[in-house]
Amino acid sequence: MTKRLNRYPRMNCTSLLASTLAISLALAGCGTAQPAGNHSNASEASSTASVLRFGYIASKGNTPGDPIGWAVKTGLIKKYYAQLGISDIQFTPFVNGPDLVAALQGGSIDAGELGDTPAVNAEANGYQSDLIDFTNLNQEVWLVTKKNGPKTLQDLKGQTVATSPGSYMSRYLLTLLKNEGLSQQVKVDPIYPADAESALQSGRIAAYAAPTDTGPQLQQLGFPVIDKASEHQLTGTSVTVASPKFVTAHPNFAKAWVEMTEASVSDIRQHADEYYQFASDASGFPVDIVKASSPISNLPTTQFPTQGIQSLNAVEQFLLQQGLAKNQFSIQDWEVK
Repeated sequence: MTKRLNRYPRMNCTSLLASTLAISLALAGCGTAQPAGNHSNASEASSTASVLRFGYIASKGNTPGDPIGWAVKTGLIKKYYAQLGISDIQFTPFVNGPDLVAALQGGSIDAGELGDTPAVNAEANGYQSDLIDFTNLNQEVWLVTKKNGPKTLQDLKGQTVATSPGSYMSRYLLTLLKNEGLSQQVKVDPIYPADAESALQSGRIAAYAAPTDTGPQLQQLGFPVIDKASEHQLTGTSVTVASPKFVTAHPNFAKAWVEMTEASVSDIRQHADEYYQFASDASGFPVDIVKASSPISNLPTTQFPTQGIQSLNAVEQFLLQQGLAKNQFSIQDWEVK
């Protein structure tokens, strides 16, 4: 596959995803600094094994509030260090998927979890990774409006809406606008979730396509919700990907990682209340927000669930239709069995 970097001179609905990925990857190639990481407790595993540098998406918190973070908190992951071929894990937070992809391509992290859209977008444009497993299914998007703002989707005509660039929320928003015949009548701005509340409060934007945690929180603050991704079968998934170089150097990593995450999910289901409190502490969002955003039922119990694969195929078709991906690739070939 030929690596190809598409550059789009103007930010609009059809270039939001591609331009963000292009900029992030270009910066990685220039050797820009990456976010500082957080280390788990030192392990007793062999010092000859390597530290796994693992990226994740977060607007708050210092540890992923998911099965990976739970495995670290409970010490479960240490039981798999030898099989994984590592001695410790170092977490690095990123504000969005394209930035994580850039770090993976630039070599500053070895693996990470991110939304399906930036992961597929990178793979389709020649920036290769290995698909390890899924970390979440049915990720909702809340289309939140400013107070006393638009009441219906058609009220968005002539308005500015926003979402995190290059995300699964972008796919939902751009598809929704297209289906409603609004693509040419609505301006789309790139704004990260942490800045959504202030942008809505100031009236800078009329609506925001918000991800898990942020959506329910904005709703609790009195910002109306006029649409959701689940109403259009446009929910997202998140996946774990790794550097092919790292996987080659650690041939048992993928198998051990899947076994570890499945064991973590099983433990979570037996300790639901404790897990929700942990996820709350890790993310910085209240427990009720976490429950509304990321219920335990969304955690996959198999490596490649059918629903997840269907979502990846849908993302690839979306990117091809939008002209954001020039190369079609095999999802099956992307998988590490």
